[in-house]
Amino acid sequence: PKLYSFICSGNQIKTLPNDLFQAQGSLASFYAKKNQLVTVQSYGASYVDASLNKLRNFTVTSGERTIHIENNFIRKIICGSTNITVQRLYADNNLLTNFLCIRDMESLTDLSVLNNKMLKPTKKAFLKLTKLRNLSMYNMTRFSMIPAKVFTPLTSLSNLRVDRLAAYKNLN
Repeated sequence: PKLYSFICSGNQIKTLPNDLFQAQGSLASFYAKKNQLVTVQSYGASYVDASLNKLRNFTVTSGERTIHIENNFIRKIICGSTNITVQRLYADNNLLTNFLCIRDMESLTDLSVLNNKMLKPTKKAFLKLTKLRNLSMYNMTRFSMIPAKVFTPLTSLSNLRVDRLAAYKNLN
């Protein structure tokens, strides 16, 4: 009942039971990097690393502060709770197509969605992300243009990386 950290990296694990840590209230770190997982649950850990798996979707529950889900096949990030506490989300090299769940992560300070299949962000994509300081979204070949108004709500933004976009000539 006092398990603080769970590490099962570099295995060939394909599934983890959903109720594996159901009784845990103290789990702070969950590492399941470099496995064959198709689905994963964060079990309420504040630090989650499920990079280098075969994930198709990822559900954000409550309690996560930092999430690493790089190098998967994630098409959709799902908000499974209204109390989202994510501050840092690293979702590089996936198949994400939109900012739907991300736009509700009001505590987000760092967002990296490099090499995804995102369409251009809408005016409302970053409206609630007023704490966002670092935004990286390069190599997005589906962006046709990025209107400057999209970035207007980002009053805390200090680092913006938008290299190698299809919209490179149309940043206005």
